[in-house]
Amino acid sequence: MLIFITRLRKNNMNWKYLVGKILSEIDVFIINSKLDFVNKHYPFGRNWIFDLKRTLSSEPMLIVDVGANIGSVSKELNHFFPNANIFAFEPVSSTFNLLVKNTSKISKINSQKLALGSTNEKFELSLNPENTINSLKVSNFKNSLGIEQIDVIRLDEFILQNELG
Repeated sequence: MLIFITRLRKNNMNWKYLVGKILSEIDVFIINSKLDFVNKHYPFGRNWIFDLKRTLSSEPMLIVDVGANIGSVSKELNHFFPNANIFAFEPVSSTFNLLVKNTSKISKINSQKLALGSTNEKFELSLNPENTINSLKVSNFKNSLGIEQIDVIRLDEFILQNELG
């Protein structure tokens, strides 16, 4: 509780955000404890990657993170599946640069400046001010930051080109 009060005074942040952040940190600490009790009794639905880890019969060798954004999920996937090769796809230049910066020290994460789709094509993407919701489906945002031409590839084509299959 002392940590909570100190942080609240120091950061002068929204208290709901701070409580959520602290609870999230406790959650991560519990999951990372690797205690057998946690594996058996930690509630499903709170951390989908941890749920996946507990339900798979063997560790995956290849993981595809589509719309990887800045790499948060790729890094967490790498934490739970350290032997898997992770292909993180992010087509928007500015976001891709952050992805590379955030994951460059993790050799198992391979950043790809591509979008995955149903056809191989070049696509004009409207850039949303909130980069987490850029989409191939939604093309006109009210406050668009502009348009970027991106490359779209089918996953099966990518696998063939890179001899992953």
